[in-house]
Formats: sequence, structure tokens, C-alpha cells
Amino acid sequence: MKSKLVEEVTRTMIEYLPYAEGSRHRLCLAVAGWLRKKGYTREEVLEIIGYIATYFQDEEVADRLAAVETTFGKSLDEVAGWSELVQLVGEEEAKELEQLVPRVFTYTDEHEEPLYRVLRYDRPSGREFSTEHFPGNSWHLGLGGTRQVLYRLPKVRSAIEQGETIFVVEGEKCVHALEKLGVPATTNPFGAEHWRDEFSHQLKGANKVVILPDNDAAGRCHAQKVLTSLEKHAIPAKIVELPGLGPGEDVFDLISRGEIDKERLLALVRQVAEPPTPEIRLWSAEELSKAELPQVTWLLPDLLPAQGLTVLAGRPKSGKSWLALDLALSIAAGAEILDQFQARQVPTLYVALEDSPARLKSRIEQAGLPTPAEGFITTTFPCMPAALEQLDRLIDCYGLGLVIVDTWGRFRPARRGKAVDIYAQDYQELAELKRLLDTHGIAGLLVHHFNKSRDSEHWSDRILGSTGVIGSPDTLLALTRTPEGAALLRAVGRDLSETELALKFENFRWRIVGEAAEVQMSESRREILEALRLLGGATPQELADYTGKPGGTIRRLLMGLRRDGLVVRVGGRYFALDDLVIKHQGKLVEVDFRKCSTPESDHRSE
Repeated sequence: MKSKLVEEVTRTMIEYLPYAEGSRHRLCLAVAGWLRKKGYTREEVLEIIGYIATYFQDEEVADRLAAVETTFGKSLDEVAGWSELVQLVGEEEAKELEQLVPRVFTYTDEHEEPLYRVLRYDRPSGREFSTEHFPGNSWHLGLGGTRQVLYRLPKVRSAIEQGETIFVVEGEKCVHALEKLGVPATTNPFGAEHWRDEFSHQLKGANKVVILPDNDAAGRCHAQKVLTSLEKHAIPAKIVELPGLGPGEDVFDLISRGEIDKERLLALVRQVAEPPTPEIRLWSAEELSKAELPQVTWLLPDLLPAQGLTVLAGRPKSGKSWLALDLALSIAAGAEILDQFQARQVPTLYVALEDSPARLKSRIEQAGLPTPAEGFITTTFPCMPAALEQLDRLIDCYGLGLVIVDTWGRFRPARRGKAVDIYAQDYQELAELKRLLDTHGIAGLLVHHFNKSRDSEHWSDRILGSTGVIGSPDTLLALTRTPEGAALLRAVGRDLSETELALKFENFRWRIVGEAAEVQMSESRREILEALRLLGGATPQELADYTGKPGGTIRRLLMGLRRDGLVVRVGGRYFALDDLVIKHQGKLVEVDFRKCSTPESDHRSE
């Protein structure tokens, strides 16, 4: 047999079909029409009918195959199918066959050469999917790295060349329903959340694209993602939400109920206004300098803006969740936080997806945190995109001013398979959440993790994910523990310059203890500086002898101190910069020793 699918379907048919004399011809016509409508090719149906007839020792195999040829010589509306099959095998058996025999959706390239196909099983427990790719001779399980394309791509490209409007829907059955109306349509494989920018590229040249979302949160989120991608490729597009849809329904349901036809659909499209072209406002530097514009407002001064998206990242068990809970309740109470800031009071929601109510209650009691009536907490929440619809409702219902999600990894959309563009996916997911926050004019804080890297050029590079995770938020915060038990809270954002605060965790709460530079100074570094001051300068070997530390450790510490501008190397000896005076011809001379040499050149000379 040429494919496992043909073998699987043939065995099922042999088991269920009443292949009795007197009804064999009608049965073959019904099966052939039913399989054709389920997406099977002429060659596959010929194979299946041929194997069935041979198995039952049918003496008229040629006539059965001729029935298949007749079926494929007619239009789909003219051939037998499901209703005929029910009459011949019985309703119960026909329903079981419908569940066992998958529907086939074949994706081809622009020249109608098959690339891969999606097999959909309509099980009682729900739909199940599998894929097969076609490397040129037979079908093989999986995608196998095959190029992904839009469904019905040749027809879509032909419609684009003729200047027709292209409809983008969610699911192949919707495509077929629209094609019956005479409307060119397409969809991406694997459903919502799987639109790629390369699909938008395949629609290049379209005069207009209309996106018809399913009537649920996932459908609307998917439609917005498609729109954003199309706009990025300068393809005119708009979303049209169809009236009359029940929860979770789509355009297929309207068409099957006879509630919409081509004329009605196109009329609805015309009623939806085209997206307005944004007005270009040019400012002169003089005008901008004199303009009275809204100032940035803060929940915590120069740390947490009152609007926009902030990411708080750190290593696991670094105390991020303690800080997040403190922020949520202290801001809801308008109380002091970090032993320094007076928070601006707004209602808050803390979505604690890695904690239980019992643990949160214990932490509130341990830390003695305020318990404001407008400080809301939940430990259960759907992930995106359904989460956005829930948040939209809760923000309005409770007047929330801050939403804290702990953690982003449990809140973000589930990812299936390997993404083509991780950056675009990260950026888009965060942008969708940020768009919701900006629409309501409130703040959001996502608790996130560091990656495994320790040698990043900038601390923000340690935030887990692509640079899309860094680029999309308005503000980045990072909590980093030091060997001495203190911590650094670093901040940078669109509306604040880079800031570093030194924190200490005492009595289950974080508090500011001083300048970050003091925290960065480890005990070993302090010991080296003190030794240099006492010795009036020293070589690495002298420092090793004095401190009892290995020579390699001394050299690494000296390189770090030189990089930070705290020591200088002169003639093979190191000096603490704050203790070094240079005289030339009896006069004090200011020297920037950091420009004299680099740690790398020191290493080479030693």
C-alpha cells in the first residue's frame, strides 16, 4: 500500500461495511463520494475501493473502480455522500465511521504540488490532528521540515491576480464553506496562535484582506495577530466580526444555517470602516519645547510607572515573589514600601500562579503586610489569549490600576512546535498584553526569570527569552542576590534612566539599605583594596602573600577592580585610585589611569 492512511481507512471500511451482493455498486458510489468530500484524492479512493472489492472477492472490481471514476467526474454537489452512506450501513455505523476515518486537508505549493496534509479525527472526546508530508514519492508522518503555506494557495494567488478580496478564516472547513459561496478564502495550518509572517508574504499583492474571527477570545486574539502581521507587510486588511454568531461559532455555522450568503457577506464587509490613516503631526523643536504635555505618573517614584508594562526578572528563589506580593498589597493600601517609597494608592490584582492561598496567607502574616480591601489575589487564571478577555472584564469591574502576574511563563500562550521567529513571537505576545493595559491606562508587572547566562554584556541580557522580551515592555527591573545576602534592584525604561538600588531582605520584606555600589563591593574586593592601601601599592604576588589567596583569584579580582575604575596598574604594581597621588616637577597631576591600559593588555604583559 502506498500510505499508512490508505491502509488504515481500508481496514476500517472492511470492518464496518456490509459489502453484500445487490448493494455493492451503490455502496462503492456512496463511499467514493463520502471520501472525496472528506478530502481524499482520486488515486487514494481508487486504491481503497479496489482493496475492499478484492478482499470481499468481488468479481466486478472493474465496475467498482468505474464508479469511482464517475464520482470524480462530477461536481461535489452531484455525487453521493453521507446521506447515502447512512441509508446503506445504518446511522450508528455511519457515525462510527465518521469518527474513525479522518478528514484530509492537503496543502500545496503555488503550482499545486502537494507539500503536506492535516488529518483531522472527529472523536467523541474532541478533535485530534496529525500531519503527513510528501517529499515526492509517498506520504510520511510529520512535517519533516516542509515549507508551510496557506491553505488553497494556488486559488488564493489566482484570486489576488484578479483583484479579488481574500478572506482569512480559522479552519479549513470555513474555507470550503466560503468557496461554496464563491468567495476566495484561506487559513493557516494548525489553528489559532499559529499565524506566521511568511503567510502574510504569501498574500503580497492583495488589494484587500478581510479577517473573519471565531466568536471567542482565542479567535479575536488570532485575528488581531493576523492583522498586525499583514499591516507589517503593507497589505490592506481589516477585521469583520459577523453578527449572529453564538459563543465559539464561526462563519461556517452561519452558512450552514443559511443565515448568510455572498451578497450579505460583502455588504457586511462594506459596512466596516476602513482603518483610518494616522495623521502625521510634525513638531518643530521650538514647538515641542514649549508644548504642555502630560507628565509621566508613578506608582513608585522613578521605579514603577502608573501606566504601561514592566517586567521584574531574577533567578529562581531570589525573592521576586515576596517583592511582588509586597508591591501588590502596599500599593493597594497606599502604604510605605521598600522602607523608603510612599506608594500611590490604586486597586491591584496579584495573579500568583506558582503559589497556593495557604502560602500567600502565611507570607502576608510573616511579613506583616497590609491587607487592603482593594488588594485582590488569585491563584488560578487562564493563560493567554483567554486571559486577556478575563483581565479586560476584571479591570472594568474592580477599577484596577495595577495587575501583577507571577509568572509570565505560566500566563503566556501555550507554544506548540518550534517557532520560526522567536523574537516576533515574544514581542507580539507582550504587545497584546501591553495594548490591553494601555487601553485602560493602567500598569502591569510581569514576574519573569533569568536565563542561565552569567557573562552578559548588560544585566537586561540575562532576562529569559529573546530580545523581544526586553524590547516590548516599557520598564525592566532585575533583582539580583549578592554573596553577602543583600541584593541589587536594577531598573531601566523608556521614562527613567538606569537606576541601581541596594536592598536587604529583613523580616520577610525588602528594604533599601544604601547605594548599589556598596552592595556590589564584595568582601574579597574590599580586602584587596584595603591591602593595597596598607601596602601603598603591591604586585599580584605580594597581594597573594599578604591575603593568603591563590594567585589566579588575585588576578581576577584585580582585573575586575581595574575594569570598574577602582585600581590602576603602574610599572607592574597595583594602586587603589583613591589613595594615589602623582607629582610631576613638584606639581600634582590628574591622570585618568583607566585610559592608560586595559585588563587585557595587563594580562598579556604579565
